[in-house]
Amino acid sequence: MKNYIPILFISSLLFCNVSFSFCNTDKKNYKLNKIIIYDSLINPLAKFSVKWNDKKFKSCKTVEGINYLNDEEKKVIWVLNMIRLDPQLFIKTVLLNPAVMKAWKCPEYYTLISDVKKLKPDSTPLLPDSLAFISARCHAIQSGNKGYVGHTRQVTECKSDFFGECCEYGSNNAFDILMDLLVDQGKNPAGHRIICLSNRYEKLGVAIQPHKSIYRVNTVMDFK
Repeated sequence: MKNYIPILFISSLLFCNVSFSFCNTDKKNYKLNKIIIYDSLINPLAKFSVKWNDKKFKSCKTVEGINYLNDEEKKVIWVLNMIRLDPQLFIKTVLLNPAVMKAWKCPEYYTLISDVKKLKPDSTPLLPDSLAFISARCHAIQSGNKGYVGHTRQVTECKSDFFGECCEYGSNNAFDILMDLLVDQGKNPAGHRIICLSNRYEKLGVAIQPHKSIYRVNTVMDFK
């Protein structure tokens, strides 16, 4: 059993972090060769390198057979597991890709590269968790309906079932959501990055919902 980050540490480090899409504007228009993959759930990293289709990444796809997540929510967990399993491949094929580097013109991008270089492969993938999903979904729905941002539950119906949480606004696909959280512009320390890349968590719930503000969409990721 992995040790969890103490609650006080989480409160001071994690709950004040909200990720916005301010690093340049055109993150979604990567000029890459398209690779056709005959799979019901297409690997978002395969467009950067066929190495991401290696059989060693099969264990990262812990979302198969999970019917309460939509495809993009599944991809968030799947892609995050692949990044954690082979962080050096993520640097070589994604973070150093010219199109991605051009799309993310901010200092935090280079600190991300530096932080990922220090990571050791984590062979224990995050598992989807239904209770964490309920926690994340309730907060994502209420945040969207009311148009607010942040981690504070503003309605009593939303129960908190997590040890670490990431909230992201403005992205509607798994790759952009994760890149926004990993870059974590304007955060010092980069709380979202720390959570996503930490080996202290075992389970994850992801919910992507509409948001009535200018962001139009918000994602909540609850880690356990």
